Amino acid sequence: MRLAADVTRSGHATYIRRRERFVIIGALDEDDAEATATLAEPVVAKKAKPRQAVPSVLLDRYEIVEEIGHGGMGVVYRARDKQLARDVAVKLVLTKDGADNAETHAGRLMREAQALAQLAHPNVVAVYDVGQIEGGVFIAMELVSGIPGDVWLREPRAWPEVLRVFRDAGRGLAAAHAVGLVHRDFKPANLIVGDDGRVRVLDFGLARIATLAAGLDTSMVTPSTPIPSDDVATAQLVDGAAPWLLDTPLTQVGTMVGTPPFMAPEQHRGLACDARSDQFSFCVALYRGLYGERPFAGKTFGELRTNSLAGAIRPAPTGADVPAWLRAIVVRGLGADPATRWPTMTTLIDVLGRDPQARRRRIAVTAAAAIALAGVVGVVSWRVFASDPPADPCSGGERELVGVWDATARSAIETAFGKTAKPYAAAAEAAVARAFDGYAARWTTMRTEACTATHVRGTQSAELLDLRMACLARRRESLRALAAVFATADADLVSRASDATRALPPLDDCADVEALRLAVPPPTDPQIRARAKAADRSLAKVTALTIAGRYPEARLALTPIIAEAQAIGWRPLEGEARLADARLADSSGAYADAAKAYREAAIAAEAGRDDETAALARIGLVWVTGERLGRYAEAQELARDAAATIERLGHRELLTAALDQNVAALFLEQGNFAEAETRSRHVLAIRQKLLAPDDPTIATALGDLGDVAAQTARWDDAIDDYQRALVIAERGVGPDHPLCATLRINLGAALHNKGRDDDALVELDKARTISERALGPDHAQLATIASNAGAIMLDHDRVADAAVQFRRARDIWTRSLGADHPDVATAEFHLGEVAMKQGHPADAAVSFGKALAVWQAKLGADHPSLAAALSGLAETALAQHHPAEALAYDLRALAILEKALGPTHAALGDILIAVGSAQVALGKPRLARAALERALAIREASDDPIDLARARFALARVLDDAIRARKLATEARTAFAAGGASHASETGEVARWLARR
Repeated sequence: MRLAADVTRSGHATYIRRRERFVIIGALDEDDAEATATLAEPVVAKKAKPRQAVPSVLLDRYEIVEEIGHGGMGVVYRARDKQLARDVAVKLVLTKDGADNAETHAGRLMREAQALAQLAHPNVVAVYDVGQIEGGVFIAMELVSGIPGDVWLREPRAWPEVLRVFRDAGRGLAAAHAVGLVHRDFKPANLIVGDDGRVRVLDFGLARIATLAAGLDTSMVTPSTPIPSDDVATAQLVDGAAPWLLDTPLTQVGTMVGTPPFMAPEQHRGLACDARSDQFSFCVALYRGLYGERPFAGKTFGELRTNSLAGAIRPAPTGADVPAWLRAIVVRGLGADPATRWPTMTTLIDVLGRDPQARRRRIAVTAAAAIALAGVVGVVSWRVFASDPPADPCSGGERELVGVWDATARSAIETAFGKTAKPYAAAAEAAVARAFDGYAARWTTMRTEACTATHVRGTQSAELLDLRMACLARRRESLRALAAVFATADADLVSRASDATRALPPLDDCADVEALRLAVPPPTDPQIRARAKAADRSLAKVTALTIAGRYPEARLALTPIIAEAQAIGWRPLEGEARLADARLADSSGAYADAAKAYREAAIAAEAGRDDETAALARIGLVWVTGERLGRYAEAQELARDAAATIERLGHRELLTAALDQNVAALFLEQGNFAEAETRSRHVLAIRQKLLAPDDPTIATALGDLGDVAAQTARWDDAIDDYQRALVIAERGVGPDHPLCATLRINLGAALHNKGRDDDALVELDKARTISERALGPDHAQLATIASNAGAIMLDHDRVADAAVQFRRARDIWTRSLGADHPDVATAEFHLGEVAMKQGHPADAAVSFGKALAVWQAKLGADHPSLAAALSGLAETALAQHHPAEALAYDLRALAILEKALGPTHAALGDILIAVGSAQVALGKPRLARAALERALAIREASDDPIDLARARFALARVLDDAIRARKLATEARTAFAAGGASHASETGEVARWLARR
């Protein structure tokens, strides 16, 4: 949403650079949410697997009795070993020509089967014999009579019984790990509970090579592939591929192997698997056995993968009797990062056997015996057998806020605010205290909840706990830094205190599992980690100073942080520091410096694998390149880069909305109003879907739609959008918030263009009151209000009053932004308009020249705002009878706008009319007519009747065709008359011209 400045010139509207959007610092920290859609797709019925012929080589030794199963890895037969006179299971795996050589597959499978044959463990199905056959491999194994694990779990089982079975299976996994074998596809179906009570693991070490041999292809798995609750169902066909069982292993060279519901995150990513991957699959299967459901929700492959990668473990089902200690052990084994899981399967099996309840029962028995003995030998102190209840491991959150936000910190702020002697200081201090109290209470609650989830309920992994605690520690430092800045508050900060407290970073981010999983881990080197942590605390102070509007102090504090980040080579820190640098440069009007800093921030963040900061930097780069520097085509290319960065983060919708908001502004400036409106509506839809109804960024999105409506002269729509936005903003941040002032400024501009100038001035007056109270009398927003009020006064020929307003705007902008800020040049430009109205073209030329010099220095030689100053200089030159000089200025302005906006943009109409006027003064009517015909064609495609009327009248005056000339002039007079009193002078001028004709 932009701050509107209704800039008009005598005789034509002037294109002038877009005003600065009012940004609530922190409100667009939109890196904290994403919606996931569920795509329901059809499930294809399973086709019968063709039987494989039994190779004759098997019949020489093994007499096939019957087929007992088949699946993704081949066919299994009951057979009689003729040589050893025993029944065995023979698995036949046929290789399949494909990307790899079938013989290579067979060779790999042979080597793994041979290695497994060397393993003898009671919890692993024994392999007796392996061999190659034509087109494949056969494996002769122990034939076990019993129940497969997935079938065994269909009956209700008490958790101790489930735990016993899985501990035995885990011992089998651990034994194989000890000799270097990895299963890669552990699941309930790959264990069997024998009739003899012994649990055995099946197919150990065979999954990877066997599935390569079978030629299974993960391209058949799409994010929307359904995953039924029982884990056994066919998936949909993809590109005509044969259906495959979701419960069978899947692999593709260089990608992944496993059964999707049981695959570890590294398997989903196609990375190398090791014993820790088996541990993860084991814990998924154990969780399923304990709770009757998988730990990661997901009706489709994409949803399951997302939750697994994020470590988003379901809460325990209501009524589950699984003890918390057991859940905590399993949850750790489900860590998304292999390094956070148990060191080995042996360790995991060991801790699963340490039931603290059993230990307490043993202690109770011992205590009872001791009490009985005490009756004989004397009294035994109860403290031998009892102890004080253990301290709550999740208490103490309040202690961590000592020195951050406590009675001492509050007293310091109260003293600082009181020293300003502002009449509203006490109320402001109370509001700050309430805001900080609420933030601190929420922080403490979230810390306790995060701790409890891991250490008490066992619903959260230790890894995720660490991530949440690290996030909360950063939020605590932000609170500490802002409280410290408030403890040195001056009058300006007191006036903006309410806005500043709302800029604290949101705490909800610390419960966003996906965002936390994407966070960059700290440096591994202890010294670098300590230096990076200290610099990060300093960066929180920079942010607090920026929120408080203390830009010079923020700059001084930021410089050593950038140097430190470079010195220790920690690129994520450098990315965040340079992002802060870019925002400071943007706020101070150093737009070229801001663009450079945004680019450097993105590069550093990407080098540090911090896609979140990189995305924010690239979004900022789009803004400053397009809105500030006017390089629209370049900004559009940069927007594509930013979109790719957001896509790497997983299509974060609020970040996408932030980018689309800037892209919509680019389309608006380039005159592509339809696309600007489409993007703005998309932004609004995302925010309405994901945010609270009174979120202020919804108000800014509605404000953007108002801007589009205003640019297309749909004033009623613009007024409606701004008023709707104002209702939301007042409800969300209060009627005295600066955002409400911004909306009233733009509402005033729309009312002015609707001809409701009295109402417009009322809105501007309300905006002035809000801004003075909230931001202080010298804030830049007061200058915008004065500038817009001056434009209305100038339209009503209140030239002296307008001059006062424009001078006030210039003075405020100079004090708050510096004499060379582009906004100061805007005020100077308006003073040039005043001088022209007063009949002083030489003075006007001085003002237009100052505006041109600043804009060119700050915005570049091709920025479209230069066209306004050049057009003004052309008008002064023409007024002083220098038509050739005027034409040169106008032609340069025309070239700038054509390059920036294209040959048919509505803004070109003004310049073309000016070019025609200069050509007439030079005695070149033919060239004048060409320029004015082009201006008319452009204006006929627009929706502004006044602009069209001006083009018609300008052309009418140079036409040789009297009939067409009179027709155009008559149409122009009708339009001016319909425009009311503000166009009375133009109506009279056309009427006089027609009378003379």
